Amino acid sequence: MERKYEESIRVAKNAAEHLEPLVPRFHHALSVMYICAGRFEEGLRASEMAIELDANSFFCYRGLGLSLAGLNKYAEAIEALKTAVLLSLRQPLPLIELSWVYSLSGNESEVQKILDELIMRSQTEYISALFICCVAYYSKNYDKAIGYLEQAFEQRDSTLPCIKVHPISAFIRTDPRFQPFLERMNFPE
Repeated sequence: MERKYEESIRVAKNAAEHLEPLVPRFHHALSVMYICAGRFEEGLRASEMAIELDANSFFCYRGLGLSLAGLNKYAEAIEALKTAVLLSLRQPLPLIELSWVYSLSGNESEVQKILDELIMRSQTEYISALFICCVAYYSKNYDKAIGYLEQAFEQRDSTLPCIKVHPISAFIRTDPRFQPFLERMNFPE
């Protein structure tokens, strides 16, 4: 949350390379630290190692997809994230990450399909309002996105601290319509 990327990378790298080199989740954690720091080539390598250790982990494919997206390799990123969605049995997080890459590649119809699915599913299961906010934004439903972000605040959504660092929420940090929400979060500088 405080964007101490180098320290986070050092700790994750120690876990992945020295403490538990055969545990794929540690390599995935390292890839996430690299991704948040904008070091996508290194995130890609950490994700590939995680997949080598466990080709059935949707977490590992998430890291791969996000790293590839950071490198502007959208077609490959979409395939990796589709695998993550499949392996996770359509968990919301890989779905919103997939919708993000679809939006980057200009595939608005696929973004809309994911938004429709998450809204429908939210009627019968918990789906983070922040997640729906992101997909609504990618589908250019800005008023709806703001409404879902407000709902996330009201629900004290546990994923809100991620908006400061995760690439899929960059719009919240850069679009002035979302600045009041960031101020309410009272993030440390």
